[in-house]
Amino acid sequence: MALGLTALTACVPDAGSDPEDATSPTPATAESEPTDAEPTATATKPPNPSEAPAAQGQEPGEEEPQEDPANPDPPPELTGPGAQVALGETITVRQRVGILDEEEAWAVVRYTVTGIEPGDDSLIDDLDNAEEYLGGSVSYVRGTVEVVALYGAGIGGIVGGAVTGVQDDGYLTAGIFSVPAATEDCTGNFLVTGAGVGDVEESCTVALALPGTDVVAAAYYADDVLSSDGPSEDPYYLDPVVWLP
Repeated sequence: MALGLTALTACVPDAGSDPEDATSPTPATAESEPTDAEPTATATKPPNPSEAPAAQGQEPGEEEPQEDPANPDPPPELTGPGAQVALGETITVRQRVGILDEEEAWAVVRYTVTGIEPGDDSLIDDLDNAEEYLGGSVSYVRGTVEVVALYGAGIGGIVGGAVTGVQDDGYLTAGIFSVPAATEDCTGNFLVTGAGVGDVEESCTVALALPGTDVVAAAYYADDVLSSDGPSEDPYYLDPVVWLP
């Protein structure tokens, strides 16, 4: 049975040392080297910071974004890019709602990765690009996702995602995303649909490690959608937050 799934990989520096479609972040540092994988499983270097486009702010006369009345006041402190925390600890980040631009709609989200466990390696057989991962392994990254605050036009949209595993070579694992889920044993992908402030969901995402590597950590990389202009400029995409055992 073929599910029509595709897996993609990418990178976080030094994590191992001290995704119907799948998407993937780029390496977290400009020094990271690309892999020899095919285009469906590749890691591209992030653009030079000096070439990054200017951030798009509000135009003069624009109305201030709306705010969910249940939002906390003051808003919580955010976890910075590149932070390293222990499994079971919670991070708090701001990210866009759904596919809207972050200036249009954003959320404050708390993620907790509570465990990483061996998964069903037979999932590899159903990948469109299974030959690239034969001999690799599947792990399940489990935890919770909580919607803390909502702002802008996307209130009630899809919030979360962008949590994955980290291989012992420092690269982020591939993700397997499909509808219906690739496996009933690990669902959710750290997403909350129809999000409301205060929503908390237990979740799981599939982490697919390349042959010869092991999953040794988990990461939040913020933006798993590549723009038409190239890789994301999100600082968490370039320098993910990592959960270490």
